Amino acid sequence: MADLLRRDKELLKVAEIYCGSDVIDLQALVVDLVEIDNVPQMAAARLKPDSLPKFYAWQETWEKQRLKDAIDVKYGVDQLLTEKDAGDPEKRAKYDLALARAKLEKAENIGDIPLPPQYKPTDFRKSSYWSMRGKLDVPKERFFSLPGCEKGGDSTLVIGWAGLNHLQRAQAIAAWYLDRKEGEGWETERLMPMLVALDELIPWLKQWHNEVDLEFGERMGDYYEAFLLEELRNLEITRADLLSWKPAAVAGKRGGRKKKVAEQN
Repeated sequence: MADLLRRDKELLKVAEIYCGSDVIDLQALVVDLVEIDNVPQMAAARLKPDSLPKFYAWQETWEKQRLKDAIDVKYGVDQLLTEKDAGDPEKRAKYDLALARAKLEKAENIGDIPLPPQYKPTDFRKSSYWSMRGKLDVPKERFFSLPGCEKGGDSTLVIGWAGLNHLQRAQAIAAWYLDRKEGEGWETERLMPMLVALDELIPWLKQWHNEVDLEFGERMGDYYEAFLLEELRNLEITRADLLSWKPAAVAGKRGGRKKKVAEQN
C-alpha cells in the first residue's frame, strides 16, 4: 500500500500536514492508520480466550436459525404471500398449512433459540476492536486482518478490504494460503491461522454462496468446505485442532512515531 501511495502527490501533501513534517516514513504511517481501523478475521485473534465461548454460542445460534430457514424453504413458507394470494381461499389455506407444518417441525427438531450473551469491552483483545465491533461483534471496520500470516522478511500486517463479501474473502485467504504453502513451504503451525479463518467463513459461504456459481460451475460453499477438509487431511490435523488454535503472543506495541507526531503538533 505504501509503495502505491508514494505515486500520489496530493496524498503526500496531506501526509506532510498530518505528520507535521516533510520527512515522512510512509510505511510507518500506513501501518499506524491500518492499526486503528482493522479487526482480525479469526475470532481467537480479536477475542480473549475466556470470551470465545460467547463466540461459539453465537455460532450455534446462527446455525439453528439456518436450520429454521431451511425448514421454511422445505415447506415453501419462505415465499411471500402476496395480497392477491391472501385473497384466494385455496392459496391462503395451502400457505397456512405449510406454515403450521414448518412450525411443528421447528418445535420438534430445534425448539426455541436462546439469545447468546452480548459482548463487553473486556471481551476484546484491543479497545479498538470493541469500538468497531460492539456488543454484537458486528463488523464496522475498514480492513480485516490475518495476524501471523505475514510473508517471510515482511513484518507488516496482512490485510484485506472489509467490503469484500464472504466468498471474496475466502478466495483471497485461500490464495494467500496456497502461496505461503506452495511458494514459501510454510509448515502446519504457520498455515493454521488461515485455515481457521476459512473454517469460520464456511457457514456463511454455505448460506449465501451455495447456488451453482456460473463462472466456476460449483457450489462455492461446498467447494471451500471440501478444500478445507482436504487441506486438513493433508496436514494431518482436524477441525477440532482449529478450534484450539490461539494466536502467538504479540510483541511490544509500536508507538514511537505517534508520540513524535503528537509532540510536533
